[in-house]
Amino acid sequence: MAFTAQDFEDLIQFLDQHPQWLETLRQRLLTRELLKTPETLQQLHTRMGDAEKTLRAMRNAVVVLAKTQRRHYEEFVALRQEFMAHRQEFLEYRAEADRRFVELAEAQRRTEEQVRELAEAQRRTEEQVRELAKAQRRTEEQVRELAEAQRRTEEQVRELAKAMQALTQDVAILKDRDLRRLYVERAAAYFGRPD
Repeated sequence: MAFTAQDFEDLIQFLDQHPQWLETLRQRLLTRELLKTPETLQQLHTRMGDAEKTLRAMRNAVVVLAKTQRRHYEEFVALRQEFMAHRQEFLEYRAEADRRFVELAEAQRRTEEQVRELAEAQRRTEEQVRELAKAQRRTEEQVRELAEAQRRTEEQVRELAKAMQALTQDVAILKDRDLRRLYVERAAAYFGRPD
């Protein structure tokens, strides 16, 4: 059965009467990409706004940079003129610097020798540290063994305390029995003979 123009009009009226079904029909007819188009356009609009702000900021930065570049160029020209005025003084100082460089090279050589000596001392120290670490590990093992022995001793002390408590109770019972026996045996002496 063909879908007629009247069927289409009926569908439109039906959707006008039931607008809650319009979204369901839209999801059936359109692809995911088309359904996401408004959201995508909104994101694109937001990004374009951000890009325009960034572009304006960049334009402002370029203007500032151009002014700064001009100022730097003027400073460069002034410095170049000053440099040319002091060139002879620089050449004189250069000779002095060469002499000092030779002295510094000698000092550097001595420093490198001291660094080599320090590196050797460091190597010996590291060896001693490794030996100490081994000794520390042995000590830690002994401490663990002592801790285990301590734990066993504490367990034995607890067992001994329990045994002592039981022995104390047993002695108390025996004393009580002995006292009762004594009273029974000497009842006449204590309480007199019955008539």
